[in-house]
Amino acid sequence: MKQRRPLFLAAILAALGCSGGPDGGKGGEVSPDSGEPAGDGGSTTGDGGSTTGDGGSGTGGDTATDTGDPCAALDLPLPVDDSPLVGIYSGAAYRFLEDTDGQVWHLGFGSEAIRSVAGTAPPDGSYGQTEFEASPGTTAAKLVSIAPCAGDFGSQAGSTLDAGCLVSIPVVAGTIYWKTPGAEPPVEEDIPGLYACVLEPGRTYHLNLVHASDPADLAGSATCPEGEDCTFAIVNRNTVAEGR
Repeated sequence: MKQRRPLFLAAILAALGCSGGPDGGKGGEVSPDSGEPAGDGGSTTGDGGSTTGDGGSGTGGDTATDTGDPCAALDLPLPVDDSPLVGIYSGAAYRFLEDTDGQVWHLGFGSEAIRSVAGTAPPDGSYGQTEFEASPGTTAAKLVSIAPCAGDFGSQAGSTLDAGCLVSIPVVAGTIYWKTPGAEPPVEEDIPGLYACVLEPGRTYHLNLVHASDPADLAGSATCPEGEDCTFAIVNRNTVAEGR
């Protein structure tokens, strides 16, 4: 037994050496060290969160500044009044781009603002004309346009007006013509360039009216005396295709 005891103790000491009790403590320090990279990884994730936040801010900024409305860029020299144009005698509001069966509206307003009435373009194969005539009272020359944007007369920055959709109406009378694709106006009326204002079915258009003579200087070419309402009569003569 005395000869085997040292071997037994040697075996125990060898076993302790393999388990790394003292070194094992050092091995235990690996966990805090591993924790530090894990902490760094957490910080990286946090930074990623910040990046996402910045991206969100960028998206929000684009949404706030870019409305997607092409009319927002239109630079107008006069305010636009899009309240209903009500007949002086009938008390009924004028309806644009509709078949109103020859109804006549007598209207009146001054030169301090552009008047605008919205309507929806009828189906393919439709055509029509909006006629202007003199009415009792002070009558003045005017500019008339049919445009996607309210107040657009073609000379302002940001204009989307088609040149064929602008006319100058003399003091006495005048007409603006329009059609949709596939329309066949009567031969006697289908003069080249007469129906140059082509509208896209289903799209909103504005009939813009202003008492002025120069599209490039609406404010400086007023035709209606200051402080007065100049009057005129307006009538639709439209042929609206089926499907409206």
